[in-house]
Amino acid sequence: MKWIFSFLVVSLFPFSLFAQSVSMTATPYTSDVQTFMLSDFNFSGRGTSASELFILTITNQSSTPQQCELILHIYSQNEGTLADGHTNPFTLEPNGFLTITNQNLFSAAQQFSLQDYNINQAGTELKSTLLATGRLPSDTYIFHFELLQAGGASLTETEIRFVLTNPRTLDLVAPGTVANSPEEGLIYTPYPLFRWESDINTVKLVIAEQLPDTKDDFSPEEIMQQRIIFEEIFTVQSSMGTTTPVSGTIIPSTLFQYPVGGARSLEEGKTYYWQLIGYVKSSGAPLEIPSEIWKFKIAGSGSNQTLTPLQQQILNLVRELDASLLKPGGELNGFIPTELVTKNGVLLNESDIINELVKMVDGDLEVLDKSVE
Repeated sequence: MKWIFSFLVVSLFPFSLFAQSVSMTATPYTSDVQTFMLSDFNFSGRGTSASELFILTITNQSSTPQQCELILHIYSQNEGTLADGHTNPFTLEPNGFLTITNQNLFSAAQQFSLQDYNINQAGTELKSTLLATGRLPSDTYIFHFELLQAGGASLTETEIRFVLTNPRTLDLVAPGTVANSPEEGLIYTPYPLFRWESDINTVKLVIAEQLPDTKDDFSPEEIMQQRIIFEEIFTVQSSMGTTTPVSGTIIPSTLFQYPVGGARSLEEGKTYYWQLIGYVKSSGAPLEIPSEIWKFKIAGSGSNQTLTPLQQQILNLVRELDASLLKPGGELNGFIPTELVTKNGVLLNESDIINELVKMVDGDLEVLDKSVE
């Protein structure tokens, strides 16, 4: 019995040693991808995969070469198993390592190309959606890797998760009106408050001046190219859970007050066009999503009283809250804000005034009385 016991220990020892000395790590090239584009991810497993999504590093710390095989399973949180495949056997050299990328796995005729790659029913439907829309649907996608020793024994496994949110909402709110509107989008301050609503956390604000000789048949896109007077990238602080694709000035919310200094002054009587370009982190280059183009005109001093930046901001937000209050016959028509606002008897500063009004517009605070005394 002693001899048999010793024999069993010697037989199991090499396998246990090897299992402990082989490791595999999976690292995404970009951890905060928000969308997968058709051109970036070769889900069909044929042709060439354009972008590098992840890299596998397999290390053999033992002094014995080993024949291995890599198995990949692709899942989604909502749909379950989408596809799977495996590589041909390959050798892990003693005290060596290998790196494998998604381009190796999803490109044909390479050493680590996936064999018997199978797309199941849910994956086929996903592929149809990808071809139709150009991007994967919002979901959590899981790439699960398992390394097998020759003979089928599992050595190690790991996985990567990509949470795709596909942000695409980018709606302008103020100042002005949509560029093709017959209205001028008149405002009464050269320091307007720019406001928008979006699930995109990084945007570029572009403001262009309409030149006096602009032809009537010029499109808003052509006017935006005439004379750009302001261009800056902003990242909304409340959305900064991950690294953003483009660095920029950090702002607390989707509001930007045109600066009193440090930027070209906006002039009375002139019309300006503005647009936001949203940046969404994709598996390749950042995806650019443009908003509509809006316009506004700075009223001359003869047309109405020139407002301070705060007064204009208050009027903009009151208009969003209830536009009927400022229209002819409305309870606030013709009134100019005093900039003196109190809450529970406490005088609010400028930022607090704007924050409270924004909460009302967003529905976070309920307005109980809109009467004017």
